[in-house]
Amino acid sequence: RLDRPPPPRDSLVMCAACHDMITSGEMSMRLMQLPQRPTLGIGPADIVETLCLSLQHNSNPAPSAGLRRLFQFCTFECKSALTARQGARTIERFVQYAHSPAILGLVNAPGFSILKLTIISGTETRGDIAVVVVSVDSWATDGALTTNGHAAAAPDSKQFRWMLQKERRPPQEGCWLVTEVLATTDWYLFNGDSGSTTTD
Repeated sequence: RLDRPPPPRDSLVMCAACHDMITSGEMSMRLMQLPQRPTLGIGPADIVETLCLSLQHNSNPAPSAGLRRLFQFCTFECKSALTARQGARTIERFVQYAHSPAILGLVNAPGFSILKLTIISGTETRGDIAVVVVSVDSWATDGALTTNGHAAAAPDSKQFRWMLQKERRPPQEGCWLVTEVLATTDWYLFNGDSGSTTTD
């Protein structure tokens, strides 16, 4: 489910960012301290970690809190892509229609880790571009937890490619915004169709 009641405050949850078990109440405090919208000085890897952690605990501290935070960091085009062009204009519609495979793989996931950050320098017509590859844990078909990066777990694990771009115009000049979120399998398919030879 994209939305579910938050766990009791004294129950233990996994914090993928700190790689430790903490109480749900402590997770609520951590999530509330994270940036709610694009801000100067926050790098692309920190943004992706913030958003993945929020989506992992989507209903903590409030229903759909992770999706609501994601909405604030995405460009209009990204919001449109993640919602099949149904939820780019308002948070409410974004939460309602954010059912893309990229979102479904992240919401309420058991865990995640940042694998790679690549920065592409800006040009005269656009700002810097960042590509962040994220490994997302999944549940095996028999119910056992699998972790990305292990060959045996490959069928039950996914990697996601986040693309961000630094804004060059007010009111968010200098801030990083999410322009695309795709499972890497989808990205390779589209990349092949486009004739590009980039593989990482």
